[in-house]
Amino acid sequence: MGYLACFCFFSTRRDIIQSNKFAAELATEAAAVFCREFRDTSKTTAKYLSEIKGEKSVLKIKSAEKRAGIGVDASNSVSESLHSTSMLGLEVYGSTLRMDHSAAEGQTRTNNDFGRMWKKYVKGKKSLNSKMEVLGAFHKLCPELQDTIIQAAREYAARNWRDFDEWLNRQKASRRRKEVAKLEKEYANALEDYIVALYFFEQYHSPCCWHNAEIAREEYGRLTSE
Repeated sequence: MGYLACFCFFSTRRDIIQSNKFAAELATEAAAVFCREFRDTSKTTAKYLSEIKGEKSVLKIKSAEKRAGIGVDASNSVSESLHSTSMLGLEVYGSTLRMDHSAAEGQTRTNNDFGRMWKKYVKGKKSLNSKMEVLGAFHKLCPELQDTIIQAAREYAARNWRDFDEWLNRQKASRRRKEVAKLEKEYANALEDYIVALYFFEQYHSPCCWHNAEIAREEYGRLTSE
C-alpha cells in the first residue's frame, strides 16, 4: 500500500518517475469503477448524482431546500469528524490524554456545547454560516448552573474514569470472544476441508487408482471373466 500511495500521489518524484504511466492507468480504471458505481440506481449515491438527474441532486432540489441545507452536516460527516478529532488528539498527546477525553473534544464541537457565536464578531466579509451561529448550550445557562456543572464534573471525574474503563474492557472482552468464536469456526471448517483433502489424497495414491488411460487398459485387461 505504501508503494501504491507513492505511485498515486508522488508520481513526479525522481525515484518513482517511471510510475507515471502506472498511475495514469490506475486513475483511468478507478474513474471507470466510480462512474459505474455512482450510476447504480440500486444504491443511495445515485440519488445525488446530477449527471443522471438523481432525485436528490442539485439539479432536482429547489432553491429553498438548498438554502436550508447550508451549514447542516451530512449524515456521515458527524461521525467522521468525531473519529478524526479523537485520532488527532491521541496522536498529538499520546499516553497523556485518555480516550474519553479525546472523544469529548469532537463531541462538544459537533454539539456546539461551548459555542460563543464568534463568527458574528469577525469583521470583513461574512459567510452565510455566520448568520446561523447560535450560542452554545453551556453559555445559555446561568452562572450558578455553569459553576455547578464544573464542580460536579470535578467531583465525579474519578468515578466516570472507572466506569469508562469498565465499559471499554467489556467491549474488548466481547470483541475477543467474537474473534475466538470466528477462529474456532474457521478452524473447524479448515479441519473438515483437510479431512476431505486427505481422503482424496489417499484415494489418488491408492493401488486401486488408475492415473491414466494406459494403466486403466492394462489393469482392465488383467481382469478375468470371473
